[in-house]
Amino acid sequence: MTYRSIGTAGGASEFVTTAVTNTPSATAQHFGAGGLPLSSSDYNAVQNAGGVLHVPLLIAKSAFFHSAPLASLNVTAALNLTACTLAGIFSGKINYWAHPSIMATNRALNATLMMHNITIIARSDVSPSTLAVTQYLNSSCAASWPLGVGSTLTSWTPGAIIVSDTPSIVNTLSATLNAGSFIPWSIGFCDAAAGLESLAQLTEVAVQTSNTTFITSAAVDPDVVAAAFTQYTLPAVYTDWSAFKPPAVSGPAGWPMPMVTYLYVRRNALFLAKNGSLLKALVVFALSDDSATIISSRLHIPFSSSLRSSLISQVNYNLQVDPSSPLWTLESSGSPNLGAGGAEYVLSAYRDNWANNQLAELQAKMNVMTSLLAVVSANLSTATTSREQLRATSEANKSAAASAAKATSIAIAGVVLSVLLAALAILLAACYAHKTRVIDANKYLPLALRTRVADGEM
Repeated sequence: MTYRSIGTAGGASEFVTTAVTNTPSATAQHFGAGGLPLSSSDYNAVQNAGGVLHVPLLIAKSAFFHSAPLASLNVTAALNLTACTLAGIFSGKINYWAHPSIMATNRALNATLMMHNITIIARSDVSPSTLAVTQYLNSSCAASWPLGVGSTLTSWTPGAIIVSDTPSIVNTLSATLNAGSFIPWSIGFCDAAAGLESLAQLTEVAVQTSNTTFITSAAVDPDVVAAAFTQYTLPAVYTDWSAFKPPAVSGPAGWPMPMVTYLYVRRNALFLAKNGSLLKALVVFALSDDSATIISSRLHIPFSSSLRSSLISQVNYNLQVDPSSPLWTLESSGSPNLGAGGAEYVLSAYRDNWANNQLAELQAKMNVMTSLLAVVSANLSTATTSREQLRATSEANKSAAASAAKATSIAIAGVVLSVLLAALAILLAACYAHKTRVIDANKYLPLALRTRVADGEM
């Protein structure tokens, strides 16, 4: 058995093509997976070649992410954007970050520092996230959303950066993955799990889920979202799902942009002979409690236990396998089947291999490095703030020192001037004293003394 990740459109196309052209051949695709149900035409084509089952596996969340460097602006709160603001951005009506609609829901932002153009990152390929986003914008703010609804759009606003897959979205918005692809002050959307992956570290936009509540996908209550999906709201697995739309879940803990990932399974697997039961066992395992645990760990939402039980029953009833093929069983985690779990025809949660162990070790090390990087980043931010404070203090000290030096210079000049004035006063006094020694006897002395002065007796 092999499995390749080639995207929703590629997986569906390959599954349908090989199912139709290679019936019943072991080279045909026995199952596929994707984020959208098959179109009506594809469903009908495979129906004529033995039939197909749509088996919903999990609920994913489409989310908006941005690369505005808010942390460098000392803003730690999430960027809150209403549906109408997002519609304005992606339709090109709002094209700069300091726009009043953005500032109105983000009081901590400084309009001057946010005066940057918005770069839109959008998808050109068939994408479940594009469908989820356009449905959300159209249903929540139709007056501001002129671009329509669909899994692909060809009319994105001029100037948008158009990419063809999720990794390209992530690389463009991530400052840590690929410096050559990173575009600051941009905004895009993708599967929340891809954006929040530890290496990507994208910054998510908080969307409005009630009149007073803005949340990111991490704050969603999985049980609240899963409760909207029941055996009564989903089509039967053997029917045409092309018209099905995952229900948006409103309320403070809901999510407005859910997506569903499906398995496409050949309904008639008789041509697989004894391997047909293995295909059925794989599908049943994908709906098990162990699989639900894995789904949660990957930041997706598993369906409720009751819905998964209903789906398993439908698969067992509708998936046709050779009755002589061996029966496969599941050994779930937490309940080892001692003595039998290692036998043939057992899918066991306890089976492992060296590669998986190495991957687990690498993931653990990556988690540690991510935590250390966060600490280093926080310390760097603190150091940057301290540096700016020291710079400001230094500038203030320089200004004070300059003022003190000026005052000192003035004081010294005053002292020098005082000394000079004092010296001048002494000089004038000396001159005056010298002058008064030569007295005009005729003018100032009495007549009786004039002769004596003249004769030098006085």
